[in-house]
Amino acid sequence: MNKIIKLWVFCIALLSPLLLGSCDDEIDPEITELKVSRLFSPTDIEVRVIDQTGARVTWKAVKGADSYDLDFTIRVTDEDYILVPGKSFTNLKMTDQPFFVSGFDGDTDYAVRIKAKGEGIAESQWMTETFTTGTEQIFKAVNPEDLAATSVVLTWPAGEIATTIRLTPAAGDVMVYEVSAADIEAGRAEIRGLLSETDYTAVLLNGEKTRGTMSFKTLIDLGGAIAVYPEDNLKDAITNAEDGATLALFPGTYIIGGGAIEITKNISIVAARPTEKPVIHAKFVLNGTANSNFSLDNIILSGFTVDVETGLLTEVRDTYVLDLTSSAVFNTVSLNNVTVQDFQRSLLRATSGGGEMQNFKVDNTLVLRTCDGNNEFIDLRSGIVRNISITRSTFANSPLARMFLRADLIAGFEGQQILIDKCTFYNSSTPAAKFMQIRTSGSSLTFTKNLLATIGTGSAEMAASSSISGNNYFQADVMLGFESGGLTKDPGFVNADAYNFTVSDEDVIFYGIGDPRWLP
Repeated sequence: MNKIIKLWVFCIALLSPLLLGSCDDEIDPEITELKVSRLFSPTDIEVRVIDQTGARVTWKAVKGADSYDLDFTIRVTDEDYILVPGKSFTNLKMTDQPFFVSGFDGDTDYAVRIKAKGEGIAESQWMTETFTTGTEQIFKAVNPEDLAATSVVLTWPAGEIATTIRLTPAAGDVMVYEVSAADIEAGRAEIRGLLSETDYTAVLLNGEKTRGTMSFKTLIDLGGAIAVYPEDNLKDAITNAEDGATLALFPGTYIIGGGAIEITKNISIVAARPTEKPVIHAKFVLNGTANSNFSLDNIILSGFTVDVETGLLTEVRDTYVLDLTSSAVFNTVSLNNVTVQDFQRSLLRATSGGGEMQNFKVDNTLVLRTCDGNNEFIDLRSGIVRNISITRSTFANSPLARMFLRADLIAGFEGQQILIDKCTFYNSSTPAAKFMQIRTSGSSLTFTKNLLATIGTGSAEMAASSSISGNNYFQADVMLGFESGGLTKDPGFVNADAYNFTVSDEDVIFYGIGDPRWLP
């Protein structure tokens, strides 16, 4: 048996070189390069719409390509596109990227197509990417001298074509103004018959295409409002006003003896002239009943106190901006286009036990250097606020060393709704405070398109149901932890120390993140 095994081993050893050599002869050479008859098409084409009617194009390099051709086409039907005259480009290099082209029509569907070219090889097939331009903005800012209670003059570059202007009030019927040839030549249209003290949105149209959008508010018709002047006693004016009154404050500074104004009724305080905000040195104690409403519109609130003999006392500041008392029952408290600055403590304080508010709204508001003492910025330890809406606003050095929002668990209260959208936060809750603490039962938070720059490193507690998306977190890692895929770009503020938060980072601008007033 052993002899047979040894014989087989001997035979296999003799045949192995022959078998292996035979296999080597049948293996094809290793393929180290893919040879093709034409170039591959460009990939990863990205088009970003810049300044509404410009296109910024990038793409990935194609191996073997020396140059690229690029065309723009416009959609004429769902499936058909035609070339845009004057917008075809040849022999572009990779160093030409990003490639920027301006002068497109606004609010229009386009496509860009790119092909690669190289020496000694057939060009690639076209690769296409579609995009839609933004809405044009050729309206010029409204001149204060051209704004009245029932009329406005709207302007745009002379000679630019338009057919109609559609004016939509906050409440009421839409008005359509037919643009004349004389209007086009002058770049100017005077529109009459508007409602007084009303927010309007005007849209300049060429056919169905929007060419400009402008918002403005008509002046107060003082036939329906109480005129108040700096030499008047604002506190007395509010006390003596009827329920539901509107007080129109003319430009100047309003000094309140004792520093506090009590709100016990439905009342609105507005600027008589939208371009000249009056300054109020006071805090407001909210003590209304029977579902009161209180609104501040186009006002500056200053926490600096004033001595009638020595003047402004910058070293002595008021505490709270809005103080919700334990017995108060409010429907809506709102701040619109308000500047709040230099208060010691909370924007809204509800810590004295009890007190209810259905809606708290802050829109288009700027808050500076407020809340560097005790209490949180929005401090809801014991008061009930059912709906909170904070939109299109900026909070700079506000708060310092305290939470931006604290909403504690309150027995029997649940379902609080919180919206924070398109806001800019700078140097808030620093250095190590929590940014938010939401403990109300069954609460819901929507936190979207906000720009956070230099935020405290303390932990945060979110609502039971949270929708957090589209935000940018620069030096705001704690909040970044609540969003998957949030941006972390340096916004490139023009001058944060001087409270100029105009953004320069392209991604932040492109995605429309933060308070719109700072987006070019």
